[in-house]
Amino acid sequence: MPIVTALVSSLNSTALKPDVAFRKSPQTLAKRPCQIRKCLRQSKEDMFQEVLQCSNAEKRECKKWKEARRQDRKENQEFVKDPNERLIKVMEEQMQMLKSLTML
Repeated sequence: MPIVTALVSSLNSTALKPDVAFRKSPQTLAKRPCQIRKCLRQSKEDMFQEVLQCSNAEKRECKKWKEARRQDRKENQEFVKDPNERLIKVMEEQMQMLKSLTML
């Protein structure tokens, strides 16, 4: 029994001693849960802010990607459009030549 009472008294004495391992830790055990709740709340808010920042960064990246894709499509459309127009122009010229040859 003396060992149990010594153990209980040592636990009680350490529970009332200030926690020196952490600088911002509360002095009493009653303040510790409140401090833990504050830290959890802050960490949840911090995590939420990080998620929002990450989300904003992803949105910007997606927007840049969409803009680049749109630009590529536009350039590709112009590239395809030019040869078709040239081909039509050549065919019109050939048709004019044929008309002029048939007139003679």
